[in-house]
Amino acid sequence: MATVSRKDAILEAARAEFAEYGYSGARIERVAASAKSNKQLIFHYFGSKDGLYTSVVASAFASAPTPPAEVAIPSDGIRGFLGSFAEWLMAMPGAALTIVECAPGRHAPPAAAVHVSTFLSRTSLGLRKLIDEGQRKGFYRDDVDWQQIVNLAVGSIVAGELFRATGSGLPSEPNPGAVVARMVIDYCEWR
Repeated sequence: MATVSRKDAILEAARAEFAEYGYSGARIERVAASAKSNKQLIFHYFGSKDGLYTSVVASAFASAPTPPAEVAIPSDGIRGFLGSFAEWLMAMPGAALTIVECAPGRHAPPAAAVHVSTFLSRTSLGLRKLIDEGQRKGFYRDDVDWQQIVNLAVGSIVAGELFRATGSGLPSEPNPGAVVARMVIDYCEWR
């Protein structure tokens, strides 16, 4: 059985800490204790709490899904992406909170916010392409505001995951991405 390196153990402990407490509430002392390490080693590897957070965010968002480049039916692409986005958020504790914490005007480290911003830009452009393709092929209305659709879809899925993760008592769907995708497609299609 392979042993986990000290650095990997620190990253794993930091993922759990940031997922539970967010950037502001996380404590390096708890990360060190959980990783069976010490603060000096954390600072040696990551330089600071900001550096540790940025490493955790970079690792998490490297595995984030992206909208498909080409599909025969745009609705299938939207449905598939929003479903995989919701599944990824559910499987990646703290990712929804990270998206909120890294929003403009918040106090997350700028280097971490770049990873989230890059993901959101890629998502926005990919969904715009799917909506444009649906309009070009005659599946969708011409008056659809893609930016509003993207903001509502991504925001709804992130908010749903935050509610689910906090045990708010709201009814849960097996995959909220499927529900949001259905609403997006219904809105975009000709009636």
